[in-house]
Amino acid sequence: MTDYFGDVDADGGIDLDFTDAQDPSAMAAGLYPARVVEADVHNSANSDLPTLYLTFEVLGPEGSEGRKMRFTSSLKNDKISRGFLRVALKALGIPAAELVAGWKLHPMDLLDRECTIRVALSTYLGEPSASISRLYPLGRSADTKVAEAAPFANGGGGIF
Repeated sequence: MTDYFGDVDADGGIDLDFTDAQDPSAMAAGLYPARVVEADVHNSANSDLPTLYLTFEVLGPEGSEGRKMRFTSSLKNDKISRGFLRVALKALGIPAAELVAGWKLHPMDLLDRECTIRVALSTYLGEPSASISRLYPLGRSADTKVAEAAPFANGGGGIF
């Protein structure tokens, strides 16, 4: 698998396949059970800082299952970034007692872990967009009221 849509041919063209492209506005705001299906760390194109990238597959409810959504968390070494990452890792089942100095992140160890994702709606380039705004331990259902469920203006992934 490549990190881009297709191969560049000799004349600079790229063959694209939109067969399974998802509509970013098709997901409703709310809470969904999900499983990590891809995990990777690489530098963000925006900040050039190491970033954890998790791709989740939504497990339900009916009509939403199978949808893939990406979550990002900066690995910048500051209190805020570490705090956000700690919340995400706890939601994925890493015990808080283990999340201390010297703990090693192995992205592949996060594969197949399940949690509840909060999907928020926002606007990106004038179009509605759905993104993961926070991770919770598995068990929160879509019926659970979340005080911070209002849409975010920035449309970015990550936790707030």
